[in-house]
Amino acid sequence: MNTRRSAVVGGSVLAVLGVVMPVQAAWVVHEVPMLPHWTGGAEAADINSNGVICGNGNYVTNASATPFRYDGTTVTELPLLPGTDLPIGIATGINASGVICGFSHNANGDTQAVIWVGTTLITLPYPPGANPDSDLRAYGINDAGVVVGYGWSTAGEHLAFYYDNGTSYSLDPYIRAAGLVSPQFAYGVNNRNVICGVADDALAYSVAWTYDIQSNTLTVLGRIGPENCSAVDINSVGQTVGRARVELGGTIIAVTYDNGWYAVDSTAVGSQWGAAINDRGRMVGSIGSSASRLGWYSDGHGGGNMQMIDLVGWTRESVEGINERDQIVGYGRTDTSDPDTRVFILSPPPGDGDHDGDVDLDDYPFFADCLAGPGATPAPILVGRSAADCLYDFDFDDDGDVDLADFAAFPYAQ
Repeated sequence: MNTRRSAVVGGSVLAVLGVVMPVQAAWVVHEVPMLPHWTGGAEAADINSNGVICGNGNYVTNASATPFRYDGTTVTELPLLPGTDLPIGIATGINASGVICGFSHNANGDTQAVIWVGTTLITLPYPPGANPDSDLRAYGINDAGVVVGYGWSTAGEHLAFYYDNGTSYSLDPYIRAAGLVSPQFAYGVNNRNVICGVADDALAYSVAWTYDIQSNTLTVLGRIGPENCSAVDINSVGQTVGRARVELGGTIIAVTYDNGWYAVDSTAVGSQWGAAINDRGRMVGSIGSSASRLGWYSDGHGGGNMQMIDLVGWTRESVEGINERDQIVGYGRTDTSDPDTRVFILSPPPGDGDHDGDVDLDDYPFFADCLAGPGATPAPILVGRSAADCLYDFDFDDDGDVDLADFAAFPYAQ
């Protein structure tokens, strides 16, 4: 699906090596194990660049939820605040260091924004103007440990905030100075310390905004149509993903901001959610209703550019996160778990250079770009590629290079 591939380079490899490559369409699916004492379902929240995920097990709506970390081998439960009235903690995001953000019920019955460093629970302070006797929730974290979320003001209005190095800051003054009001929410923050979120305008329609911590600048992104528009995640080049209505009373669709608003896929039919975007501009989300839902993946906006993720043996799939390796995390129901949900991790199959969930002729230009020979570090020239990407996709024998031995092991090469 990636349109930035080099057909010339790939064609030369095919001509020299005489390759015949049948399509093998399959994400590699890994189901996260349930702990024996969990009686409810499990839901995924996010996945970091190392493939570590966070989520919530023993999940029963408004009754129980146990936040957890999963490193591919071990499920580690995370602690809740002491004296809680309800055994509920929600993990919402994870950074490259494995620090997780979220919230937990406290002894007063309110949700308190927290981070988990390992299995140590740290509460976040309330920002100025927030009511310390009400909820405060964290929804996103970047690799520097900046956390974003929202709470309630002393006047009972939603208040966006961010946390950095021990201090919480209110975004309310900047949002109001830009002509926006409450309710206001901060959902995502990238590694350049730019936050994205949503607030209402004077007409009571929600519009998207970004706030740059370094320059202390809030930018109103507006909306794509006449009604509500949101931004729930932002990558390091400033692209966002969210959802919006493009017609009055119309269907909600996934949208992206990329120097202007676009529908992720103007041809896809059904109610859509945009959930996450990585630094390559690859987006994920869900489409459909709660009774019939599929995950989707897209490597850019445009008609026909939304690929459905229809997993065999799974139903009601909800996709929540994507990392820089294009690994995807989500949850759904299986034939054996219904009506409870289970968490899955999807990885591009070995040799899937364009990370579109299959291995076919389109992947050979990426292999050619990475082919450096025995003992040599790959030096890819294609945009958005790195030596680490090459080894992740094509070092089949795990010897630290991409050479003809790896070509011989290329899946389904003949």
